[in-house]
This record gives sequence, C-alpha cells and structure tokens, in this order.
Amino acid sequence: MTEQLNDRNGVHVVCNSNGELQLLMDILDSAGIELESSCAGNGTCGKCRVRIIGGKCLPPGPEEVELLSSRDLNKGIRLACHCLVQGEVILSVENAAKDLRILEKGMLADFKIEVEVSKHLLTMVQNGQKPSLLENILQQLNIKQSVPDSLDVLRLIARFKPDDTTAIVADNKLIGLEHGDTTANCFGIAVDIGTTTVVASLHNLADGKELAIASALNPQTQYGLDVLSRIQYAGKGLNNLDKLNSLIIDCLNGLISDLCCQSGIDSQYIYKIAVAANTVMMHLLLGVSPVPMGRAPYHPVFRQGQVLAADNLELKVSPFASLCCLPSVSGFVGADIVAGIVVSNLGREEETVLFLDLGTNGEMVLCRDGKLMACSTAAGPALEGMNIACGMRAANGAVEEVWIQGKSIEWRTIDNAPPLGLCGSGLLDLVAVMLDCGLLNSNGRITDKNRFASIYPQNPLAGQIDEIAGKRRYWLIPPSGNCPNGIFISQADIRQVQLAKSAIVTGIKILMEQTELDESMVSKVYVAGAFGAYLKPASLIRLGFFPDNWRDRIIFVGNTSRMGAVMALLSSSTRSRMEETAQRVRYIELESCPGFEKMFVENMNFPVSF
Repeated sequence: MTEQLNDRNGVHVVCNSNGELQLLMDILDSAGIELESSCAGNGTCGKCRVRIIGGKCLPPGPEEVELLSSRDLNKGIRLACHCLVQGEVILSVENAAKDLRILEKGMLADFKIEVEVSKHLLTMVQNGQKPSLLENILQQLNIKQSVPDSLDVLRLIARFKPDDTTAIVADNKLIGLEHGDTTANCFGIAVDIGTTTVVASLHNLADGKELAIASALNPQTQYGLDVLSRIQYAGKGLNNLDKLNSLIIDCLNGLISDLCCQSGIDSQYIYKIAVAANTVMMHLLLGVSPVPMGRAPYHPVFRQGQVLAADNLELKVSPFASLCCLPSVSGFVGADIVAGIVVSNLGREEETVLFLDLGTNGEMVLCRDGKLMACSTAAGPALEGMNIACGMRAANGAVEEVWIQGKSIEWRTIDNAPPLGLCGSGLLDLVAVMLDCGLLNSNGRITDKNRFASIYPQNPLAGQIDEIAGKRRYWLIPPSGNCPNGIFISQADIRQVQLAKSAIVTGIKILMEQTELDESMVSKVYVAGAFGAYLKPASLIRLGFFPDNWRDRIIFVGNTSRMGAVMALLSSSTRSRMEETAQRVRYIELESCPGFEKMFVENMNFPVSF
C-alpha cells in the first residue's frame, strides 16, 4: 500500500510492504509512481534515486555503494532498484521530468490539403417516392456506398431525425451520425511518439489550421531509455506488454485532454489521428509484441501503415474516429524517419543530401540521384544527457551550453536556473571545450592533474581534475551552495560520448561507401530531432561527428516526425507517398557490412586538433 503527496519539491511517498521484505522499486512500480531508470531497473545506471525520510531499510550492498557517493548515502539517498524495505517507509521522489524542454516545431514541406472527413446537415428529401432512410441520406450526401461498414451507423440511421442530424463522411463513405448541427466541428490530431517524448497537435480538418499543441515525457521511460530496454522489458513478463501499451494510451489521452482544454473543443469531434513513431513505439502503441525486433534477423511484426478504429485502443475521441499509423522501413528505421524523408523532400531533390535523426537511436538516410539508403545506429541515451553520472534531460537547471572564456570554462543552464546536471548539448559542448583546453586527449583520456599543471602552469583548471579509486573526472562545477553535489564529467561519461560518436560516424561512412560517395559530394546535411535542435555545429565538428567541410551545410530541421504526421493527417496523397517512400528505401544492416567492427574502433578517437 502506498500514499503519495505531491509538492513543489517532488513526490513524498509512504510505502507499506506489510512487514515483508520487498524491493522498493517493485512497491513504487505497483503504485504507478515513475522513477528514472536508464537501465530498466537492472541496477546499473544509478538513476532511480530516492531519499529515505523514515522507516526500516536494509543497509546498502556493495553494488549500491559503488553507484552512490558517501555524501549521498549520508543524506539518505538510496537506489530503488537495490533498496530492500520492511514495513512502513517514508521517502521523497524527485520529479525529474519537471519543466522538461520538448521540441515541438519542425520544418514543413508544401502540400495540398485534401479534406477526407466532412460533415453535412441532413434534411428529409421528398422526390415523389418514399426512399428508405438510408437511401434518403445517401442521396443527400451524393455518395455511392449503399451499406455502411458499421452496424452502429445503421442503428443511428434508424433513429434519424432530419431536423437536427449531422452526417459524417470519410473517404466517400458514411461513417456516423450526430444529433444537432455539428458541421462547424471537425478536427484531427497529429502525433509524434518518440522513445523519450510524445508531441501532439490539434488541427481543423477543413483548413489544416493548428489549434493547439501539447507534449509530455513518454511514461515508458521508467522501463528503459532506449528501444532495446523496452523490447527486453516487454518480453520479461506476461503483463509487461500490456503495461507499456496502457502507459502510452494513457499518455495520449492526457494530451488529447490538454489539447481540448487549450482550444475549447469537445474531444467527441476529433475524427482522425495520424501517428508517426519509431517501429518499436508503434508496436507498443498497438499492443503488438516488439520482441522479434530484439533478436536476429530483427524483423518487425508489421511495417505497413495501419488504419483502425480509434476506440479499439480506448482513445477518448469520437466513436467514429480512425487511427492512422504511418509505415516503417525496418525494425529500426521507423515511421518517424519516413515522415522526415517526406518532410525534407528527400528523393525529389537532385542534390546529394544526408538526413539524420539524432537521439537515443541515430537513424540516417542518404539520398543520391533520387535513391534512398538508410541505416540505424545504437547511439545510446548519452546524447540526451542520460547514462551520464551527472546527466539529465533538457529541463530547467540542465547545463545546455559550455564555452571557453580566457582561462576559465563558462556554462549556462536552461532558463538560467540553478545547475542540476548536464543535458546532451551541454555534455558535447563540455567535451569539445576540454579537447581545446588540453584537459582531454584525442583518445578520450582525461589529462592527469599534475601533467596538466606542468604543461599549463598557473592554469586554474588543474584544480578541477581529481581521481578517486583510479577513476579520473573533471569538475565543471565543484560542490558549492548553489550546486551542493557539484557537476562533473567522468572518464566513463566520455567513453559514452565516444561510443555514440563512433556509432553515428560509422553509419555515415558505410552509407558513403555503399553509394561510392565522398563527403565533399554531400551538399546538405539535415539534422532532425530534439538533440540536434540545440547543438552547436562547431561542437559536432570538433568532436568528429561531421567533417569540417560540412560546417555551412548543416541545417537543423526540428521535429520532422510530427510535421510528417501533420501532412499525413491532412493529405491522403501524402500518406500514399509515405507508403511508396517506405518501400523505396534500401535498408543497410551495419553489423553485416565487412569491416564494420574495425571501422567502429577507428572512429572512437576524437580529431587531434584544428
């Protein structure tokens, strides 16, 4: 049994294990209380931190001591995935998702709005005969279908009252009837379901106008930050797939409610939802097991676009609404990338263009002479500030920018809030600055404190290097009143950046090899996704993600996944184009390419200098 009280400092929870020895994470999970857990509760990331206020807990074991500092332990900080409790325990859970910055906007290509859902006020037709009610309605609507698909529609026709009835037509088919004149209310929603965040926008289906936009943290993150963790979790227990499915459905219903509150409309007048997502998220949305994508040959259960009744998923919209899921290319190049290809007009340009979506996964598409080739890399959550000792998502207090000023390293947080940790852009900036300052060498090794002091005498940065148990780190912000725990970057953190960088660079180089291209032949580099939107091109180039001659070719295009969903929502021909595009893309499995492992190792190092 749990009881929780929310306040501005987080969530205070009273847990009762009924006297039995139980893992704290299991108790909180069963109560629906979300915790950060980069490793999906496997006990390795050190993120599921809680502060024990009172009650009986077993002492921390060696694994927990390894992940927490003595200062944390003295303050009552424990890891929920390791902490065993007995009886009643009072604890505090930090709300890590508070004020999360989510990328909502993006580039939008030109397209023609095609009204697929329309509404018509009905009256009784008198033509000298006595047509059936169904024939009467069909005559007024001038549509050909004689029998609607839905038995519910036939039942509604039987109760037809011509003085106050509105017909809903979709794809030249009668799909529903509503009481009263509701012809002015006809709406749809475009959704981007990302591994980390979910964004939805409400649109008038008649003219495409955006009426509201809302976003949220994907609640599935508590079961792993990347798709592989969620695949593993889905396959672990009988109810785990249902749990992941319920979380995303509840999230979407929450966003729908938010959109309706913002715009003042009733959700019963939402008739279409278009969804772009990576392949794993799409499977979880539809309640289809993603487990086949977790083992060779990594095939999804479905790749084609799916259209189904929205009420099949208990989405709180019109009972006549349809859900349209965009098509995918493969298990790891999903509908979000297909949306990005169409939004960016790849395949219709004569130029050679590279499209990258940088986030937890790194997907990329190379377009040459209208031909499309794609691959996916496991960039890992480091680029989003996770799996990093002092890492956090892009929320208030996250260090998002780092630069050199004289002999000091300066930094800035989101909204200039007191510093709490490093998000992805701040992490890459810091590593780039450390390379330029001599704090880091090209193989990713933090410089020894004494060596740095001998090379750069009287440089105060030497005092911010330390080493504990043979593990070196650099303190960007030493512990102080404004930042009690301080913010540092460890050798292990830098290795995470190197792994992400190598994954992306190796993917780019293999695509170049497959198409016999030289990097100089790429005229544009589109970078999509939340991570890319806040990066400095200079940091990407300094770390070796991109070559220097791409400096003026990088174009940040924002959330192309949602914008593709908008186009699909408002245009049937765009949806058809997406189906055709998904079939055209040639997918490359990187691990099967000759020399992949050697290339991956070679790309781990940073450029020596500029």
